Amino acid sequence: MYGFLYHPFVKDAAGFIKAHDIGPDKYDFDKFVGGHLTRLGTKNAVVIQKEFIDDLNILENWFEYLLFLINMKQITMCIILLFNMI
Repeated sequence: MYGFLYHPFVKDAAGFIKAHDIGPDKYDFDKFVGGHLTRLGTKNAVVIQKEFIDDLNILENWFEYLLFLINMKQITMCIILLFNMI
């Protein structure tokens, strides 16, 4: 992922993402202590955070696909130019 996963304070980005798949569904809790801010989180806040992470994953997949298409277009243009030179 681009953006916050390359943030210097994220030590285990994959573990951070995976935790969102484990927490809300496997544990029964009312409050979440996130380690920062001055208030407790709720289970609903964790669910919303998971939705945000899922959206980031979708955006990353689209971004990678768009980069693939751009590269394919560049390769195609090089091949066309090469055949026009022959």
